[in-house]
Amino acid sequence: MIRTHKLSMFFFSTLMLISCISKKEYNSINSDKIKNRADYDTLVKTEKDFNGWWIYGDGLHIFKDSKTLEEFDLYFINEDMLEIESLYLAVSEMEYFPLECNIKGSAQKDKGSKRLILRAVEFDILHVEGCD
Repeated sequence: MIRTHKLSMFFFSTLMLISCISKKEYNSINSDKIKNRADYDTLVKTEKDFNGWWIYGDGLHIFKDSKTLEEFDLYFINEDMLEIESLYLAVSEMEYFPLECNIKGSAQKDKGSKRLILRAVEFDILHVEGCD
């Protein structure tokens, strides 16, 4: 009986320890989301207009700014990516064909890879460069 009591105490203390660890991880995940939400709100406040070329190919969206000629990884935050890809292919009829666009969004540098990222809120296709 004493052995059963010790075993049950061990089981419950292990269970309590696991639940505390799980709760701590859950709280840190939530605080990360709050930080990302704050970053998102800051980005929305810093929206600018960009003029340049949107290029899509092999699942990657790139934007090349016409003023600085810098390349950005392009993300459409309010759009369904399958619909965006279909739109690009319907307009350009092929991958890697530049579409001149005005994009309203916010730019930042990715901390890990140091690549430039442009998060598009709105965009207008201005001109499709043709072969003629």
